[in-house]
Formats: sequence, structure tokens, C-alpha cells
Amino acid sequence: MSIYSGLTMTEAKCIQTVASQQRCQLTDEQWRALISFHQTLLYEHHNFYLASWHPSASPELKRLATTMPARLWRNALCSPLELLRCHLPSSREYMRTFIYFAYPMMTLFLETVPRYQDTWIECLGHLGIYRMEVENDDPYERSIWAGITQSWYCMAATHARAN
Repeated sequence: MSIYSGLTMTEAKCIQTVASQQRCQLTDEQWRALISFHQTLLYEHHNFYLASWHPSASPELKRLATTMPARLWRNALCSPLELLRCHLPSSREYMRTFIYFAYPMMTLFLETVPRYQDTWIECLGHLGIYRMEVENDDPYERSIWAGITQSWYCMAATHARAN
């Protein structure tokens, strides 16, 4: 259960960091710290899911795992992305940096934690939308991400019809 405790401590730090920086201009150091905290939170979530799938995992840990996908989206992905989006264009490179990390991390979730694949596919589609927003000045790059995003949402719709 200590893996869950570590995750909740990191999550609390991320929530506190985003809340305290909603209305102020951040320094480079603050942006890097924000991204680092949220990267750590994504790692903590991944470790938690792997532990919850282990045959020796307690029933409580397995039960907790069912509540975690929404928390992952809300606290590890959406909250920093929204903060970054609110500070565009000055936060553009930090937003790219975070998405460059988060996108492959979510594909790792898709591969290693298939139980929640519908959620991970939806997260990848949402990340694509944020990536498109960063590319307002590059129509070619934006169109590439529009196609990627559409692909994820089509996959999500196909999975929803199948279930």
C-alpha cells in the first residue's frame, strides 16, 4: 500500500503547485518544476497500476485501481495542460515539452495496462488536441496532429460500439 501513499503525496504536491500558480506569471524554474512534478506523478501512476495487476496485489489495491484513471487524467495531465494553455504563447515550449513526455507515457499505459484502454485512448486523443493548440503558427504540424487526434477518437468510438 506504500506505493499508493507515494502516489497520493506526489498528487497532492501537483495539485498544490497548480493551484498556487493559477494567476501568476511563472519563471523558467517554476515551469520546469511543474513539469517535473507531473512527470513524476505519471511515473507513480504507472508503478501503481503495475503493482495493482500483480498476482500478489491485495483486493484493496485492486479496488483502488478502478478509481485511478479519472484521477490520472485530472491531476497528472489535464491540470498542468490547462495551466500551460492559459499562459500561451509564453508557455508554448513548456507545453510541448510536457506533451512530448506525456504522449509516449500514455502509449505505455495503453500497452502495459490494457484494462483501461478506452480511457488511455481518450487521453491520447485529448493530448493530440492540446498539441494542435500549440501549433497555431504551423499549419502543417497542426494538420498532422489533427489526423493523429482523429485516429485516436475514431479508435475510441470503435471500442465504445464494440462494448
